[in-house]
Amino acid sequence: MKRYLLLGLLSVLLPLPAQAQVLMPNERITAPLAVTTVSDGDTITVTKPNGTKMTVRAAYVDAPEIAHTKADSLRRDRAAISQFRWGNLSKSRLQQWLAQNGNRVRLRELSKDVYGRTVAEIYPVRNGDMAQITLLKEGLVVPYFLPKTALATVLQSASDSAKRRRLGLWSDSSFQLPSQFRK
Repeated sequence: MKRYLLLGLLSVLLPLPAQAQVLMPNERITAPLAVTTVSDGDTITVTKPNGTKMTVRAAYVDAPEIAHTKADSLRRDRAAISQFRWGNLSKSRLQQWLAQNGNRVRLRELSKDVYGRTVAEIYPVRNGDMAQITLLKEGLVVPYFLPKTALATVLQSASDSAKRRRLGLWSDSSFQLPSQFRK
């Protein structure tokens, strides 16, 4: 276990493919899947090999909200303006990350959420950081229900680094955590 913790920490500090350090031996990752839609900064839709669509919620992170209704888009309070701005930036960055990876991902499926979405770790087909780590490093999402594994240390370290450097949403004094904004 100490070995994986050390390797996980190194993945934050060194520009090595994160999945090589973070995954435990023999964990099942899907074959490459085509991404068809990005709903927001933590939700995508993929096409499975049999042609069916699957909605995927990125595990361990919570993205800022985007305006879902006309009423949302008309809100002018500071909290909403901040939330929707960072929500759109988070979504755009996830779209960019996916495009850099040919709009294809591999998933480590963990569970289903209350909305029926598959909760998963999202990995690039090519080498590189898991999507969640990239977004945390850039301050575009916040940690959410971290696992009690070495991976939690990597995820928290990525977020702490962005926060210390005041990157992304951490630079915005009006920003509220998505879970607080939704209340």
